[in-house]
Amino acid sequence: MADDEPVGNFEPGAHRREPRLVAELRVIGMVVRRELKKYLRSKAKILSSFVQPFFFLLIFGYGMRTLVRTTGGVSFEAFVFPGVIAMTVLGRSLLSAVTIVQDREFGFLREMLVSPASRVSIVLGAILGGALISTVQAVLLFLGAPIMGLFPGPGTILAVLAGTGLMAVEVTALGVALATFIAKPHSFTAVTQALTYPMLVLSGALVPLAGLPSWVGRIATFNLFTYPVDAIRRLLIGSNVRADQGALTGLVLFGHRMSVTDELALTGGCTLFFVLLAAWRFARVT
Repeated sequence: MADDEPVGNFEPGAHRREPRLVAELRVIGMVVRRELKKYLRSKAKILSSFVQPFFFLLIFGYGMRTLVRTTGGVSFEAFVFPGVIAMTVLGRSLLSAVTIVQDREFGFLREMLVSPASRVSIVLGAILGGALISTVQAVLLFLGAPIMGLFPGPGTILAVLAGTGLMAVEVTALGVALATFIAKPHSFTAVTQALTYPMLVLSGALVPLAGLPSWVGRIATFNLFTYPVDAIRRLLIGSNVRADQGALTGLVLFGHRMSVTDELALTGGCTLFFVLLAAWRFARVT
């Protein structure tokens, strides 16, 4: 059977002769489906992943607005909504990579590694599966947008979700890369928890970076999570909104004020780096 013949034939061994790209895409799809099935089987995890973000919306939106009416001409609810999206994505995406550590501990990873599947495909499937779940949770958060006084149009929602998806892939790839260095699930959980809070606080997700000490702002420029957070906020509330002191949105990197395109491009570059690092490290996992 030639390589370009349809794959739908059931001749014994035909799956081994299908084009390599099709075979690798099949492996990626299988790993993504596995991640989704594991998530959907845990009813408690699904419930908490839905309830927690809406709880944060109520706390940070309605609870804090009595103290902070506006932020640079934008309601605090509108400012914090992208931050809650980022909080949801960060927590879920990093923890999703614990699957790699668990599979290694219980021996399932070894079975995957001795299969004919490419290790790169296994890594990509794990990253895309975790990122997909995080992005779906962000989609559901938009159901609460009208409660926060936000009524984004379809184009804005699609743009924000595209940025959110890129952010989810970046953080999941970082998590998978970390998982290749750590052998025990509890150690991985401890490391991700230690990373989550600094990354979140220094990203400007919940408070404007312009209101923090200048040295904190300089540290925040090295937080790779800062740039997708700012990008999705600018896509949602406008890219030219400015606070009374400093910029409400927009970051300055080495004297250059970043545009939304710049921020997303930098996020894309970091994503590619983490994916390659995860694939390189995964190839050395035994």
